[in-house]
Amino acid sequence: IDATGLGYPEEVKLVELCQKYDMFTSVYATTPEEAQQMARAGADIISPHVHLTAGGMIGAGEVPDLDLACQKVEEMAQAAREVNPNIIVLAHGGPFEDPVSVQVAFDKTSVDGYLGASSVERLPVERAITQIVQEFKALKLHK
Repeated sequence: IDATGLGYPEEVKLVELCQKYDMFTSVYATTPEEAQQMARAGADIISPHVHLTAGGMIGAGEVPDLDLACQKVEEMAQAAREVNPNIIVLAHGGPFEDPVSVQVAFDKTSVDGYLGASSVERLPVERAITQIVQEFKALKLHK
């Protein structure tokens, strides 16, 4: 995407422009360097993104384990806070797919919270639909 002129550097420029208009911004970063770029651009919230969310029918097949994900999140959090100590940092993605795994992030990192996407919309819906379909399939007709 960067080769087309529509990649991460353009996102950074957009955040800079948003700050000129006093717009609140929430961004992803996948490396400490990206976290610093977005903090310099003036992002209000940064979410260290540690891969697509695992789990469910279409979740990422490979994600870092919880310890490695927490380490990566913390590295990005610290990098962003070197630039802006007041930036809000929210864990996101990878193995953080349920309340138990998110609690691990809260316990092992300095994040200010969690940005749920698949874990609060796709995964619960998949689980609910799968469960109810299984219940319907288990019904027995009596003739």
